Amino acid sequence: MINKIVAINFLDRMIYLFICAYVTLSCTEMLGAMHFMRAAVILGIIRFMMKPLRITIQTNHFWYIGAFFLAILSTIFFDSGNYYEGTKLLRLEYLAKMIPMVLMLLFIKKEQIRNILLCFMASLCITNLYALWQVFHGFTRVGGLSGGAMQLGGALILLVPLTVLLIINKEYMPSAYRPFLIITLLLEIPVVFFNATRITWIILMIVIPLLLLFVQKNKKKAIAYSLILVILFIGICNSIPQAQERLNVMFDKSYHNNSERLLMWQSAWSMFTDHPFTGVGLGNYQEQYYGKYISPLANELTVVHAHNNMIHLAATTGLLGVVAYIAMFGYFLYESLRKWRYKKTIAPLIFFFATLGFLIEGMTDYTIGFGNLTVKIYWMLLAIYLVLDGAVSVEDR
Repeated sequence: MINKIVAINFLDRMIYLFICAYVTLSCTEMLGAMHFMRAAVILGIIRFMMKPLRITIQTNHFWYIGAFFLAILSTIFFDSGNYYEGTKLLRLEYLAKMIPMVLMLLFIKKEQIRNILLCFMASLCITNLYALWQVFHGFTRVGGLSGGAMQLGGALILLVPLTVLLIINKEYMPSAYRPFLIITLLLEIPVVFFNATRITWIILMIVIPLLLLFVQKNKKKAIAYSLILVILFIGICNSIPQAQERLNVMFDKSYHNNSERLLMWQSAWSMFTDHPFTGVGLGNYQEQYYGKYISPLANELTVVHAHNNMIHLAATTGLLGVVAYIAMFGYFLYESLRKWRYKKTIAPLIFFFATLGFLIEGMTDYTIGFGNLTVKIYWMLLAIYLVLDGAVSVEDR
């Protein structure tokens, strides 16, 4: 009996350490973060077989998540019958991205969340240091170790507001950690500009001022800080040639990336109007796009999604998927905002601003299904919120 208890405690500790290692490498896709996650999954299965867990859920989040996945799953069987590709896509591009979240909910305790948050900060520091190295070696857009400029931009969208919140609020981060958090933020600031992802700029210019309005009691100060932030942003962009170039074409319809994206949206919208209730079916987008709906003006060689969450879901899953998507994220925003107004703790704000940034990014990219780094970090932040809020608790049976 004692040996079994020792073995279970050892497994719990190893799973926790593997999750920490995964989170520390989560922004560095090139360094094999998934090896730690696979190891954690294997140990988690062994641990559960040795002694099952009793899971208490006091939230509706998973009902909405389940309804969303059920909605998009059902579309696989309505149209062309491409069952294999549809189920494969659902497994690899949607469900697999939620594995880290599930492991954190099962094996991370509330008192361990501080270390998980520090691991996120360390991960961003590592990739940002490499991104700054890229700046000095002439890269026009830096991606650090995250797998590309868009991937790093997505991580910045979610983790810069988190860094600011942890600096401002000392609820989970005592003063001893403040210097590290400030260093993390100081590394993030230049990388945001040299990353040159336009949607990242837009989101941070919306989210950070809004965040200040939420947490700053003196609203006049919050507005003043926000104006200073916007002025500094414009000034820095104008002093960095590649940033200025990206800023100049942000809303230029003749710019190649912008025009191609508009053509993709038009094609996807045509799919939706032809199949309004269930779309063309999950896994059929690329075949339908090139076989029937591609614009004669389009020049993009490889298109796998419509670069917009709502439009891509409308094309592939119709109203069924779109309604489930709106309901899920609408609940996420409403519930976290309600919890913050009731409790005034930092946990709901972490998830609220992550959700807000994730949704805005989803207006120019398909983050919910092909977001890779962005969507994995997002689901992990949901796990952090639910553990801190006490909405999910786990104990041995």
